[in-house]
Parts: sequence; C-alpha cells; structure tokens
Amino acid sequence: MEAIEERINKLEFVFGSGAEDVVRKVQQEFLNELYSIKEALKEDLKDKATAAPGETEALRNEIKELREENAKLHYRIKHLKEHID
Repeated sequence: MEAIEERINKLEFVFGSGAEDVVRKVQQEFLNELYSIKEALKEDLKDKATAAPGETEALRNEIKELREENAKLHYRIKHLKEHID
C-alpha cells in the first residue's frame, strides 16, 4: 500500500510540473489506474480473508508478471521522453 502511495505522489508531482502532452497523457492514465488499484486494495483489506496456499502462489506469479510489464512500460516512457525533447 505504501508503494502505491509513493508512486501516486511521484506521478502527481511530475504531472503538475508541466510534462509534454504525450507523456502527460500516459502519466494521467497511470495515475488513474493507481487510484483504482488503491481503492480496490482498500476494499480487499476490509474483507481481509486469508488466502489459500495455492492462491498465494498464483498472486505472486501475477505480481511478478505485472512488475515485468511495468518495467517494460517504464522503458518505453523513457524513450518517448527522449524523442519528445
């Protein structure tokens, strides 16, 4: 939850500092998705049921895949920024 809050704060800072339109649009999409994830996590934590061992492994695999996808997107954004300037 702290990692999501930190990422939201960083994106809000960058978004407010006048990034290029293309980058701003991508950042806004990320920010909106993070807000949605944050709200979903709050709802999930309210119910806080214990996950079965098989579910935990599946969640870990999903997190790993999402982190890999996130790294690829950050790489693309980096290159978009370089070509915009």
